[in-house]
Amino acid sequence: MGVDLKDAKGSPIEVGTTSIAMFFNTNERIIDSVEAKRHATASDPYATKWLRTHAVGSGPYYVSDWQTGQQVVLKSHPDYPKQPAFKTVTARVVNNANVSSLLQSGEINFGEFNLSQSDIDKLDKAGFKVASEAAATLTYLTMASDTGPFKDEKVRQAVAYAIPYKQIISSVYSGRAQRGLSIVNKTSSSYAPAWNIYDTDLGKAKELMSEAGNPSISVPLHYSTGDAAQEDIAILIQENLKKIGITVKLTPHTADEQWDVVNGRSRAPSNPGSPDMVLFNWGPWTDDPKIPVGYSSTKNGVNNYALWDDPKVDQVDATWQLRAPSAERDAAYKQAQEIIAKAAPVIPITYAERQSVMAKGITGASFEQFAGTRFYLLEPDSK
Repeated sequence: MGVDLKDAKGSPIEVGTTSIAMFFNTNERIIDSVEAKRHATASDPYATKWLRTHAVGSGPYYVSDWQTGQQVVLKSHPDYPKQPAFKTVTARVVNNANVSSLLQSGEINFGEFNLSQSDIDKLDKAGFKVASEAAATLTYLTMASDTGPFKDEKVRQAVAYAIPYKQIISSVYSGRAQRGLSIVNKTSSSYAPAWNIYDTDLGKAKELMSEAGNPSISVPLHYSTGDAAQEDIAILIQENLKKIGITVKLTPHTADEQWDVVNGRSRAPSNPGSPDMVLFNWGPWTDDPKIPVGYSSTKNGVNNYALWDDPKVDQVDATWQLRAPSAERDAAYKQAQEIIAKAAPVIPITYAERQSVMAKGITGASFEQFAGTRFYLLEPDSK
């Protein structure tokens, strides 16, 4: 397959890491064109509606049974060159069920979601295998910065000084996390630990609140119930912000609702939602700085809940976003991170490890960045 990248005028575009990642990571999958064409119609020539609920991809498994909202049964494809050890995988949707209890009772033998750190610690001590892998998914706090109580930069900086970073890592993640010092992946050549200007310092936070006139602030703090750690993080932030005169109301949402909260401002700038605070998990699919900087901190950025922007940051992104990697590009994006960090519309908190728990007798857990566990690599433990 050959792909030529051109701009709107037909001129060639340099191939950078973003364009490569978009074509060869999560967005391009080989599907069975013959089967898909059988379901094409005049109004839907690419069978996109049918493909939303049917899988005709390639790989070691095929979908044997799909009960929406309940489970998906995968069976090994007989023609696949390397057969997986487990010929059938049943992925269950457990909703609000206690995954830890299901593992301990033997109803399931692999848990990947809805496990708190305390659940994982207990299962580890009980003899279950815990697999973990560093992830590029960042938990960050963002605040409406165009209007409302956080329009004042000093108030946002006070919040950044009030977050209990070390306590979150130790008590929420049992040490299985690291402080996030940028919105750009640490492995990127454009990475700058720009948020290291903040550490937990309630004295400094109170000083900044005083300089801002000690405003009376009471706002919702939105968080997702889809991540077991977010409520614990929200509670710790709530406790510390209270000490500097900011009252937050914990406001839980499903993962889909949480996206609606973010999109309600970032994608409706002419009629944005209320100016609140949001805890959010998000990770770019590439180390390229264009993704996190452009999405969260430029004018009309698709994840820019804060509705904050700066002409210098906008110029950096407009100039360098589609250019190939270079020292000059790295330097420009590092400067952008420093500007964003000082203004604090978004505050990175932690990068946490992805974890799964396996019953005794199973080994070989491995992860994809967005697609979850690679089931075809699981195998019986030889021990």
